[in-house]
Amino acid sequence: MWYLEAIALASTEAPVIVDAPTKIFQLGFPSEILTDRGGNFLAEVMKCLWDCCGVKHLKTTAYRPQTNGLVARLIKNLLPGVEQFAVAYTNNITIFSQDFESHLIHLTAVLDKIKRAELTVKAKKCQLASSEVAYLGHRVGGGTIAPMWEKIEAIRDWSLP
Repeated sequence: MWYLEAIALASTEAPVIVDAPTKIFQLGFPSEILTDRGGNFLAEVMKCLWDCCGVKHLKTTAYRPQTNGLVARLIKNLLPGVEQFAVAYTNNITIFSQDFESHLIHLTAVLDKIKRAELTVKAKKCQLASSEVAYLGHRVGGGTIAPMWEKIEAIRDWSLP
């Protein structure tokens, strides 16, 4: 059986990372855990934690990234009932509205769902009440979608091999 737990950490340094499992697994550690091959998960302090707690550490490979998409699916599963004004892409939620008043209502609805799921948002990643946002190399807003010219210029100015 799989259980997904996603928490925000102050840092990606191994000493901070090693503290997270002790908070998540307060009722006991699993027999196996699957992580990516990030250096923080492979650090000696993490190996000691897994060994001390009797956890078999499984790691994904570049050719079989089993963990990819779990957080994205978790976020997407938060959105039933708000799809008419909110969309998830990877680990981001975009909320779109016709005017500021409806945007506040939409924002409250999405944040309530996040709170009920006992999740949090990262304040520095949030853009609130923006009339235009950069999204996948495009500027989106005001009913239009346009390519970001600096991206086009960078490709155009790329030197040939």
